[in-house]
Amino acid sequence: MPKFLREYPWKISYSSNTHNTIADFYIPALECTIQYDRKAGFFSSAILSKVARGLGAMLHNQGRMRLIMGCQFSPMAQLKEKTKSLILLSATPMQIDPIEVFDLLNLLGLQGHWSYGDNFCHYFASLQATVKQEIIHFWQVMSSDYFQRGGQPCPRLSQFLTKSECLRHGFAERILAYKIQDIWQRGKKIANHKQLLADENFINTSRQYLTINTPLKDLMFRHTRDTLRQYYRLGLLERDIPTRVVQDNAITAR
Repeated sequence: MPKFLREYPWKISYSSNTHNTIADFYIPALECTIQYDRKAGFFSSAILSKVARGLGAMLHNQGRMRLIMGCQFSPMAQLKEKTKSLILLSATPMQIDPIEVFDLLNLLGLQGHWSYGDNFCHYFASLQATVKQEIIHFWQVMSSDYFQRGGQPCPRLSQFLTKSECLRHGFAERILAYKIQDIWQRGKKIANHKQLLADENFINTSRQYLTINTPLKDLMFRHTRDTLRQYYRLGLLERDIPTRVVQDNAITAR
């Protein structure tokens, strides 16, 4: 294990789409650091358990941790019980792990299998993993639970699957569209898992369908600066949005 940050073979950037940010970045960084500073709008102590190994090494090195948090989830959960509706606004809804997205959305009312943090995190992680029979079964349990509790398929994606150019390629593509809906939306029993696993087109299309059609679609909305400026031009905001100038300054690792 490297003793200093500069000795570790860091990558230029880390993305949750291509890296395990906990294992690839946070734990190695904490293991060879003596100070960890973090600022977040929302905070759940559950995230600290994800990086416990790194924090243990940092404490062994007589390091210290400083946290600046806007709001912890415990009082927010108590507030939820006393309100008729709840809107959460956050500039950075996900800090380092999907468990923080879960904590936010769970305050808004996740139901069924989605109300368990392990299920929630495993679902999105599995969409990037190698597909096996047990994963196919897990996807179907989570997806059918979402639709049975009132979830609606994304209209634009459904239109693409059923009416778009892809159906003009022939009968096989039409069968794919119906198969996607039967298995993931209606929960139809899978007769031959091996056949599905060998169907690369089905798996790739399913990943897209299952990524979009989740409670995130219904509970989380992203408003970029461009979107907010359109609100201003329409008269929905009293003031225009400031222009942000980003300067990339290198920081020497010690």
